[in-house]
Amino acid sequence: MSKYLRDLQGIVREFMSEKGDDKSFETVDVARWALETRKVKRPAGYAEHLVEKQLMCEFADAMREELVRDPQGRVVRQMHAARIGGRTRWNTRLNGSRGFIETSVKQRRDQIVGDCRHLKTDVDSLNDNRWPDKRIQLVLNFTDDVAEYEAGEAQGKAG
Repeated sequence: MSKYLRDLQGIVREFMSEKGDDKSFETVDVARWALETRKVKRPAGYAEHLVEKQLMCEFADAMREELVRDPQGRVVRQMHAARIGGRTRWNTRLNGSRGFIETSVKQRRDQIVGDCRHLKTDVDSLNDNRWPDKRIQLVLNFTDDVAEYEAGEAQGKAG
């Protein structure tokens, strides 16, 4: 975790301590308090930088959600992303080199594995600490789920 995130966590703890109650709050409450109390300062040009970052996120969302039909009729992603040299690069499924697409696929798979690992840790903790006598069952083998999904798709095309 970065020093910046640890610093923000400390500011949240200060905010909660000063707030002095157990009521829930929104991130906007913390942000406003931090700016008003000068716990954080923003340099000139920061607003423009935020607009650019927001647009980057919106373009990434748009590219991630662009779907097309392949010659076999499957709905597939048009745009693919790969983190190369510390930066996220994008290309289409038809223009990206084989190495680029392989990197993208490997990184997407790694994200899924990471999500599963975190989900398993969460479920293990819940089972050990909240429901040791009635454990939540978690299956991380998706082979049957994918086969069932594909069978449903094939049946939908045939019917």
